Amino acid sequence: MTAIPARARAVIIGGGIAGCSVAYHLTKLGWTDVVLLERKRLTSGTTWHAAGLIAQLRATANMTKLAKYSQELYGSLEAETGIATGFRRVGSITVALHEERMEELRRSASMAQSFGVEIGEISPTEVKARYPHLNTDGVVGAVALPKDGQGDPGNIALALAKGARMRGAVIAENTRVTGIETAGGHVRAVTWDVAGGPGRTEGTKDRTPGNPARGQPRHPPPGRPADRHVQRADGRRGVDPGRGKGRGPPGILTFRARNNGRRSLPVP
Repeated sequence: MTAIPARARAVIIGGGIAGCSVAYHLTKLGWTDVVLLERKRLTSGTTWHAAGLIAQLRATANMTKLAKYSQELYGSLEAETGIATGFRRVGSITVALHEERMEELRRSASMAQSFGVEIGEISPTEVKARYPHLNTDGVVGAVALPKDGQGDPGNIALALAKGARMRGAVIAENTRVTGIETAGGHVRAVTWDVAGGPGRTEGTKDRTPGNPARGQPRHPPPGRPADRHVQRADGRRGVDPGRGKGRGPPGILTFRARNNGRRSLPVP
């Protein structure tokens, strides 16, 4: 059983890819007294069945820069930690079904290029040449990002967790958080329960700006869940698992190769 310290500068609740990423990046910044608590096993929540698409075309400047950084990080994470992430730069295309959407893609592409993202506009004919199984009727244009990729979300999270451990973070699985103690608007301690009995990890006195333990969350959680339906096309003749991934109108369809050439069609 992992020994959980009585004091820590940061306590992270949840061992999905978000929690593992926070632990990884805090330790990369030099924080060594970081604790991550996961009630079951790492990635056992929603991370393990995520689509694993790594796309750089985003609606805002900050999200574009974050997406570009992510694909660069995932490309080097295996060499750093020794854990295979399944990351491959297979490229992607995003298609537009009307001129207004195509104008939006051009604007986003222009912004992405200013941050060094490799992206170019392609014609419906080129889309059909890359994805012969697609019906391109009504497609007015598209953009292609050759360095977009896909990876195994579970293994990426495990690699991030190992990187955090290598820099001193403590990661405790099968540890259920039972409470958060606050005083004066600040988080003071986290109580938890494990097979060996209950415990408590108190925050350090560091209240410098940027400390995640500084106060309560400022934003409420989402008001509704996001649904996603997945269709798998097994044994589709002629499907090339290395061809890349694609995206249609927002909120309608994405697809990618998976496992032995199978394509998943998640609809957000």
